[in-house]
Amino acid sequence: MKARLGLIAVFAVLGAIAYALFAEKPARERPAQVSAETPSAPPSPARNAPPREIHSIRRLLVRKPPSGKSAIARTSPACRAFEAGILGISLDDLDYPPKVARLPSPRGCRPKSARVAKLFDLYNKACAETFVALPTKKLSRDEWQAKFRDCELAFITARATLAILSRETKPIAEMNDLGDLADVLVAEIAELQTSFTPAVVANLLAAADRMAELDGRLESAVKAGAMASVLEGVMKKTARDQGGDGAAPDWDDVEKRLRRLEELSPDDPDLDSLRRLAKTEGMTPELVREDSLARLGLAPANPREQEILAWADWRLGRRDEAMRILSEALRRNPGDASLRANWEVVKDPAAKAEDFKISIQVGVRLSEILR
Repeated sequence: MKARLGLIAVFAVLGAIAYALFAEKPARERPAQVSAETPSAPPSPARNAPPREIHSIRRLLVRKPPSGKSAIARTSPACRAFEAGILGISLDDLDYPPKVARLPSPRGCRPKSARVAKLFDLYNKACAETFVALPTKKLSRDEWQAKFRDCELAFITARATLAILSRETKPIAEMNDLGDLADVLVAEIAELQTSFTPAVVANLLAAADRMAELDGRLESAVKAGAMASVLEGVMKKTARDQGGDGAAPDWDDVEKRLRRLEELSPDDPDLDSLRRLAKTEGMTPELVREDSLARLGLAPANPREQEILAWADWRLGRRDEAMRILSEALRRNPGDASLRANWEVVKDPAAKAEDFKISIQVGVRLSEILR
């Protein structure tokens, strides 16, 4: 998903984000040198809890959601059958061959909810060929695992959304069940892919904060809250820059969240991008220029950082300087599509400030996806 926020593009890689949030990550060394349990192993009562989350989001989602009212049925037996099927599967039923469960098919179900319909489309595309029906062709193990990861994400987001829609509405701040809150968290992440609105970000932030309040070692919830707070800050800044009179972003609060994330996960791959957005108060050009000059002092030949510095100069009206810096970056990395596109912008005397675009990725790397 790409969210256009004012003059920058913030890339929230939500599929990867969701995997990182509910995946049991490989254990990292901690001062006490205690390894985390693997996803399938029960916690050992003989060990002290490691200084990291005692639950993972994945473990919270393993149980079958409590039964409640139908979220989608009302019109079709096919919808009722599919909903019952998908809510009746535990994540423990999903595994690489030969343990994978045959997943239910939504064929014949036309949900009235646009939100559910979008998730069904995702589920069909990711799961139908290989997991709902018998495979139409023989797949290598690598191909099968890649399809499995895509399907598992689609299954979990669909199931989490159906679970929260089937339960009685309750304010997030009053929820005490971490499993229910995990459903909300994953469902809001899924919703964010197609409905990038302040309300969705606020719900994601509220769910993450409530989970962290109930269990301060839930590293994944702390990270979700930090990411949501950064996105919220950028959205508020953009609204005010465009003449709105809403609340100002609280960058001090964002910094506190990032410090907490760093305590739990000092080697998190997204800390740098999140800190940049917070430190520059949502990519304010003057602050971006100062930050980029400091970064280039440590790595003078970094084309990506040169592009960001050129963007800041361009926004500040220093167009000749922006052209000089971008030219140097392009010389070092002539095949970069973003550099080439922005070079065409700076050469155009009629180009506007907003024509020069940069992107900041807010997500996780592929090495962080579900294992």
